[in-house]
Amino acid sequence: MKQVLQETIVFKKTAYSRFLMITERVVFKNQDGHDISGILRIPKEEGKHPAIILCHGFLSNKEHFLMSDLANGLSYYGFVTLRFDFTFHGESGGHAGILTLTQQVKDIRDAIDYLQKVPQVDTRKMILLGQDLGGVACLLADKKEIDGIILMNVRTDLRAFLHSFITDYDLEEWLRTGWLDLKGVKLHKDFYKDLLKYDVKDAIKDEKVPILVVQSTNDKRVPVNDARGLLLIAKNAKIEEFEGADHNFDDPGHREQLVRVLVDWIQGILGT
Repeated sequence: MKQVLQETIVFKKTAYSRFLMITERVVFKNQDGHDISGILRIPKEEGKHPAIILCHGFLSNKEHFLMSDLANGLSYYGFVTLRFDFTFHGESGGHAGILTLTQQVKDIRDAIDYLQKVPQVDTRKMILLGQDLGGVACLLADKKEIDGIILMNVRTDLRAFLHSFITDYDLEEWLRTGWLDLKGVKLHKDFYKDLLKYDVKDAIKDEKVPILVVQSTNDKRVPVNDARGLLLIAKNAKIEEFEGADHNFDDPGHREQLVRVLVDWIQGILGT
């Protein structure tokens, strides 16, 4: 199903011109044969365009206002955007037993493969963007075609990130019974065991692709020092701190500012 939409995005100081966009709900298969649901936004202008893949945060989905606003806002600058639901999130297929960080890493690879087949995509210019656990998955993914990575409010200690949602008692019961009900989602204990296999610091220190670390100073789940620590480890990284912003950039003004910052960095990386 395709919809051609004519919209305008207005920021505090500048009203940006109108662009004709094609918005399409898409479905592609992951490596295990499950349907992955996404929303593709393509500039109507002829030719090939740089592309950005947006990866939602922990137990969220592509319809979250942050992912939606970023995808739509970035598309006004001539980027193809793809936001999708990880396996067993939103409208994607799969079952709770396979919901792991490893699965999300694989889903990103499948999203890259899908986007490379879209005729309007310039496959030489592709960016990954991920929030919290989605950002970690971006770091871990097979991304040989990717030119830059944006990490938004990513926790360096994955155990601590998970414990920002649960207590020690919750963890004991989770490991004893095999299941945890968190934010309306059933998580198998394999999710926890799988999470502990990964080290964010190790992943970022070996990353050769340019990285933008985005950190909200009022994030209750991710300390600012985590982002600053990543900057010290990464070989080719820049940090942008958003004063007063929270984990999901709830304030529309912060989201507007975020789009501008992302566009400037992406255009600098891609030379557009």
